[in-house]
Amino acid sequence: ITDGLDGLSAGCGALVAFLMTILLSTGGHPELAAWSAVLTGALLAFLWHNAHPARVFMGDVGAEGLGAALAVLALASGNVLLLLVASLAILAGPGSVTLQVAWFKYTRRRYGQGRRIFRIAPLHHHFERLGLNEVQITVRYWIVTAAACLAALALWGAI
Repeated sequence: ITDGLDGLSAGCGALVAFLMTILLSTGGHPELAAWSAVLTGALLAFLWHNAHPARVFMGDVGAEGLGAALAVLALASGNVLLLLVASLAILAGPGSVTLQVAWFKYTRRRYGQGRRIFRIAPLHHHFERLGLNEVQITVRYWIVTAAACLAALALWGAI
């Protein structure tokens, strides 16, 4: 769901994969750190062609595969909570869809007409409807992801 804008999944994914590389390399998992470093490098190389205007697209299969790879790294190393913190912006997409659907169904039952929280879900498309352009949204997602990664490092005690 997060792959709705050029560079969104690759940029956020690269930041989170880099965080995992730091956590794994200093946390006694060198084999997983190597895998995470390769994932980071692959995402950065992909981002070169996926940044606006994108010439190559990740799609749902790539975005879900990326999420699965990060989840495997977190599960194998015991860093699940830190991955959730670092993935705040990434999880905003599916979270906003779930919230929108649940609220719409609730208000339709309660008031006879469904109401929306966002103009459109997922959240990054809501921001487009508010007038932000694709690059502005993507860069802001990267900033939030970088801040969330720093928060995860602070929770881990690496800062």
